[in-house]
Amino acid sequence: MNVPRIGIALGLVIALLVSGAAFPPTVKAGDVENAWFKELPEPYSGAWGEIWFNDVCWRPDGREALFVGWNWASGNGCAYRYNPEIFDASAWADVSCVGMNNINVTSTAWDELRNDRYVMVCIDAMSTGSWYYLRDIDAVAQTGIDLDLSGMWLYDVEMIEGSNNIVAVGENPGVGEAVSYTYDCAALDWSPLVNGDAHAGANCVWYGVEVNASLPQFYFAGSWNNGGLRSGLFECWNGGASTILIDDSYQGEFTDISYDHNNGKMLITGANRRALSTTAIYQASWGGSFFDNLQPVGAVRPEVSLNGIAVDPSGQAIAVGQNASSGDAAVYSLWRSGGNAYIALQSNASIPFTNHNLSAVAIRPQGIQMALVAGSAFKYSFTNANSNVVVNTLYPHINFVDMYYRNDYMTSVLNGMNNVNPGDGSNWYRLNVSGYFPSAGGGAQGIDFVEVFMWFDNGSTGADGSGAVDGGPQNLGLHLNWTPAFGFNIVYPTSGEAILLAGDCTESMEAGGLPNFNLSFAFSPNQQFRNASGDGAWSAGLNPGGAPNRYWGGLTPDGVEDQDSVAALDDAFSWDIKVEVTNTTSSSAASAYDEFGVNRYVYLGTGAALPGSGTIAGSGAPGANVTLQPSTFQNVTFSANCIYDLKVWAVTDLLASIPANGVIPALNLSVGGGQWLALQALNGTGEANSVWLIGGSSTLAYGNPGPTGVTNNTYNAPGTGNSVVWTCSIPLGKAEDSYSGTLTYAIAPEA
Repeated sequence: MNVPRIGIALGLVIALLVSGAAFPPTVKAGDVENAWFKELPEPYSGAWGEIWFNDVCWRPDGREALFVGWNWASGNGCAYRYNPEIFDASAWADVSCVGMNNINVTSTAWDELRNDRYVMVCIDAMSTGSWYYLRDIDAVAQTGIDLDLSGMWLYDVEMIEGSNNIVAVGENPGVGEAVSYTYDCAALDWSPLVNGDAHAGANCVWYGVEVNASLPQFYFAGSWNNGGLRSGLFECWNGGASTILIDDSYQGEFTDISYDHNNGKMLITGANRRALSTTAIYQASWGGSFFDNLQPVGAVRPEVSLNGIAVDPSGQAIAVGQNASSGDAAVYSLWRSGGNAYIALQSNASIPFTNHNLSAVAIRPQGIQMALVAGSAFKYSFTNANSNVVVNTLYPHINFVDMYYRNDYMTSVLNGMNNVNPGDGSNWYRLNVSGYFPSAGGGAQGIDFVEVFMWFDNGSTGADGSGAVDGGPQNLGLHLNWTPAFGFNIVYPTSGEAILLAGDCTESMEAGGLPNFNLSFAFSPNQQFRNASGDGAWSAGLNPGGAPNRYWGGLTPDGVEDQDSVAALDDAFSWDIKVEVTNTTSSSAASAYDEFGVNRYVYLGTGAALPGSGTIAGSGAPGANVTLQPSTFQNVTFSANCIYDLKVWAVTDLLASIPANGVIPALNLSVGGGQWLALQALNGTGEANSVWLIGGSSTLAYGNPGPTGVTNNTYNAPGTGNSVVWTCSIPLGKAEDSYSGTLTYAIAPEA
């Protein structure tokens, strides 16, 4: 008897992985302790006895700052990067540049146009007029030397927004005149801004500059030396005409200038005042050719000199300097209410203020509201909503919660779409929890446990679902925790939909009663971590004042606005996060909330993922219905984190190796398994004749991802699920030969 032999090669169509867009991190609500400032850790032992930082600036994303200044021991300029997420010496990276010998780096700014570098200017003892680029991507310095700058002392530098130009101001000590220069980054050349600033007169100096690029308009702050008596000097220049104001009544120096975008006002600080003057902060209007007289803001103790000021996006400001009488640092906060400006002394007698002089301040543009201060002391401050210091009772505080992709601390992945781990270890995330516990309660080491709950809200917004996470389907919830005794652990699930990468988790807990802590939970959402599509538009913010403050949860028992509200959970069909920090001794806890999305993911493997490891075969006599082997408990194995369809079709009929013997039509093939208990005959070749092992052509027919670790298979399909079996009905009279064809499996997310 002639026995045809049948062989079928199995192919597949692999479905899609949707890439997600990166969203910038939002500003988190911050709290303050009774001590506003805290000394930052030294980059090396004895550094604070050698370094004086003159200026500090942030990257626009708030993940890094650059301090610049002078090393007393070496006599050379210095530059240090600072990571605010780290609490020890590793927070610092020395990026001092070759060629910074015998100079004092006075000012730095971020180049927002090119978005890859810092700009630094200096006082150069060698009179060569040096300035520097420090590239953000590789920390390589590019030194610029121009004859126009020879002998110049530059005190402030700013980028002219939206242009290729830098503006730097200072003085020419050889002739005693103020100078302002622009640098064209395209032409690679410095040039005087206004005829060498001869109009400012002799014995003048500019200490600060601010720019309105849209006009263009420049604002300068400095001083004029009139026979030994200093007077505040202010200029508004719009490209041709200038308005210069010399305030003889001030009898001091204007030291810094910053723009309050919320109120359309320039804020100017003053130093070295005499005659018991209580005015050290002025304001002036910004805009067009309009310029009004300087107006004093509040009252500052007469012995205080203010050296720098910075304004945050809400219009609050911090000014820093020194009290000449006590020799201690001075810090003032400024805020507005009802159209009026108010200031309050925020400094105190704690050690970080003692015998220090503060030179400059920069407020973090994104992330927790943090003010970095440069000078003879190195501090940070948390600012809260009303600029008043709050004395905490024994409650933990969460300053912020954020999540990042792998080791990238620059881009938050909250409030946006993220990818799961496709199985090659390429996608995992860090969830950072930063906060403090007051020293009176034992400091950071008084924290007893930190719980992290995540859950898919399935369209229900604003609900605290943390209590049900451990009991639901595994791919709809995740529960991690940390304790001092056992470190980082995954509580739920343990079946593989998500895993904790314990070796990559980190903790930074200040010792000795100090308050700050930072925990980093590293985890991998695997293939069946449930898709969360979001509601189409991630929320920009919930604060009554608008973005970027997301959290607005009312007051905790200690009177501080912690992140204790679920109001941040305002996007439907998202993964929600709750973080809870607890101290059991005081029976107190603090919570924070946020959310993120998860892209759709489906995957169909090759080889063992298909029946017979990719090839099935059988033989039989004409007229027989042959079961193709192997057939026992054969399954199609796949991954899906969203609703999906799984189907199969014949690409070709079964072709004889000897063409004259013709074909066995695909109509003679049948398949069972998945949602089918009985065999289903193919209706011919092509995708149009598919058999849906799971799902169907109807928009309401689909399979749901199952909580089974990293893969599913057709045996646990919706319903009872069945093993995959193939049969072939061999036509009567078919010649003995080997007949072969191709079948294709395809999995796709339901539209």
